[in-house]
Amino acid sequence: MDPLTSALVEYGALGAFLVFLVVQHVQGQKRMDRLIAQFQQQLADRESAHDTAEELIRQRYDAILARYEADRVQQFEKLHEAMRDLSQNVVSGLGRQ
Repeated sequence: MDPLTSALVEYGALGAFLVFLVVQHVQGQKRMDRLIAQFQQQLADRESAHDTAEELIRQRYDAILARYEADRVQQFEKLHEAMRDLSQNVVSGLGRQ
């Protein structure tokens, strides 16, 4: 008889219970490892989705800023042109007097 079988026969019900506990622990540990791996994958997927959404928001924000900057530059150029025209009109008006 091998040592494991002789130990089980010698310890009887207590030995069988010990084997049951060991097997249950090993199966529970495998299940826990599998659950942890799935949870970590879910976290990675959510982080990836969050990064993608954040990048889209950043692109929209940058587009809005670029549009407002272009509008600001255009308004500044119009104002500068109007001031130049007004200055020329004042200078030409003073020259006629």
